[in-house]
Amino acid sequence: AQAVLSARVMTALPPVVLTGALLLSPGVRAGVTQPPMVMVIGLGVALDIIGWRWMRSIAERGPRSRVPNGAQNDVQRAEDLALLVELLAIGVRSGSGTIETIKLLAEVGPPQLRPSLTRVSEAVDRGMRLDTALVELGSDRSARRLATILVDGSRDGSPLAPALEHLASDLRSETRRLHHTAIGELPVRLTPPLVLCTLPAVVLIAIAPVAVAALTAIRADL
Repeated sequence: AQAVLSARVMTALPPVVLTGALLLSPGVRAGVTQPPMVMVIGLGVALDIIGWRWMRSIAERGPRSRVPNGAQNDVQRAEDLALLVELLAIGVRSGSGTIETIKLLAEVGPPQLRPSLTRVSEAVDRGMRLDTALVELGSDRSARRLATILVDGSRDGSPLAPALEHLASDLRSETRRLHHTAIGELPVRLTPPLVLCTLPAVVLIAIAPVAVAALTAIRADL
């Protein structure tokens, strides 16, 4: 929201300043009717519009699209895995077994993880051990933690829900961190349109007419 507001203020500034100068200065009103100045202002308006559209396209994208592909995948996977863990916790709290919950989530769980859950379910049905089948969830640290919790719960009957909820909380915290990092990078990503389009538009629309009018008045006085 702050980024969008800043983009709006910066792109609205040149025409607002020019309008004020036109209202207050007869010299500016006379100067803007000259063909060279019309071309200068026209170029400034074009740059201002381009800069606004550029900054808006950057600011209105979701955080995932403002981060590199690797980090974007990390955000998506952390969100999907957190949701999966929360659903697993709900399943085991309701009395469903680990395998039954996995099979159910292979159909209704996070879409990106359904193929992995299906492979886990099929591997268990073929007689593969659960700890071996859970390798299908991935080899990253969060997936290994989830596999360890599920395997330990199946072996010794320890309560799964508290451990799953703790893991889900950690994953949500990691997701928030990744989002905050992406949002923190937004001002840097807004710099190119600001420098290449909006600031030149300020000079061409707001400063040039006033400067030309002042120089004309000085020459007339001389």
